[in-house]
Amino acid sequence: QWSVPQKLDISTPRDERSVFIGADSKTLYFASDGWGGSGKLDIFKTTLEGGTSTGELINIGKPFNTKDDDYGFILDAPRNDVFFVREGDIYYANLGATIDNRIKPQSVLIINGLVKEKGKGFLEANLFMRHDESDEIMGKARSNSASGEYSMSLPKFPGEYTLRVNFLEGYPPIEKKVVIDAATPDVLEISFEVDPTPQEAPVKAEQPVTKQVVAIPTSNKKATVLFRYGQAILTDSSKVQLQEIAALCKTAKQYTLSLVGHTDDSGSNGFNQKLSERRVKAVADFFHSQGLTCKIAAKGEQAPMVANDNDVHKAQNRRVEVILVLE
Repeated sequence: QWSVPQKLDISTPRDERSVFIGADSKTLYFASDGWGGSGKLDIFKTTLEGGTSTGELINIGKPFNTKDDDYGFILDAPRNDVFFVREGDIYYANLGATIDNRIKPQSVLIINGLVKEKGKGFLEANLFMRHDESDEIMGKARSNSASGEYSMSLPKFPGEYTLRVNFLEGYPPIEKKVVIDAATPDVLEISFEVDPTPQEAPVKAEQPVTKQVVAIPTSNKKATVLFRYGQAILTDSSKVQLQEIAALCKTAKQYTLSLVGHTDDSGSNGFNQKLSERRVKAVADFFHSQGLTCKIAAKGEQAPMVANDNDVHKAQNRRVEVILVLE
C-alpha cells in the first residue's frame, strides 16, 4: 500500500536531486539549483515537520558547495564521515568538532550488538528500545538470523530506557536497562546470549503492566512538554501528560492555564520565534479540543531553561511550559 506522492515545500521550478535523510529521521539533505548559492547544484539542509512541510533551509556552504555541481551528500550515523559527489567524482570529508553544528542532524545514539544462543549459533529477534517514563518506543531493530547482528538508532534524549528482545521462536522475551545521560557515548555495544538448556516448565506469557496514575494534591501544576529538533508535533506521551492537566481543569470551579513556547538556539532568531509559536499553538490546540481556554506566549530562544552548550541541554530547551493554577 503506497500513499499518493506529494511535493515538498522546498521544491522549486528548477532541479532538486539526491535526497538523503539523516540518522535522526528528521534531517533532510538535498541538492538544488533553484535556491541560489555558490554555483550550479548546491547542497542544502532542512528538517521534516510532517507531511510536505519543512523547517529552516540552510545552504551548507564551503567546502561542500562550489561553483560546480555538488550533490549526493550522505552522512554516517555518528554524524562525522561525509561522502558527496562533485562533477561526477566522489569526495570524502570528516566534519570534526569545528564544523557548524547547524548542518548536522540531531545527536543520535547508535546501539549495536549480537543476539545468540550460548554454545550454539545466532538468533533472529525483534528488538525495541522503550523510554521508561513515557512508555514510548524510541528505536526498533531486527537481528540477522545468520550473524546475530542488529543495529538501531534513536534520538539521544537523557533518561532511563529498557531494551527488550522478542524472539521469533523458542525463548521468552528478555530485557536490559539502559541509562542515557550527557556522558553516554554515541555508540553502545549491547549483546544478548540465551541458554539453550530446555525449560522444565512452560514459560508463562508476561502480564501487561498497568500504569499507576498518582493524584496531584496541589492546586497548582507546572509541566514541561518537550519537542524533537525542529518540530512542533505532540508525541503520544505528551498527549497523555496534557490529558491529565485537562482533567484537572474540568473538575475545577475556576482555573488559569498559561502556555509559553521555547526553542534551543539552533537556527536564526526569526526562525526560532516562529517555531516557538508553532509549538505553543500545538499545545493550545490540544486544550481547545478539550473545550478549555488558555493564555499563550512564545519566546523563541530568548529564555532557555539551561545553557545551549550541548545536545542534551538543547533537548531540554525545546519545550512548552504549561502552568495551571486552580482557584
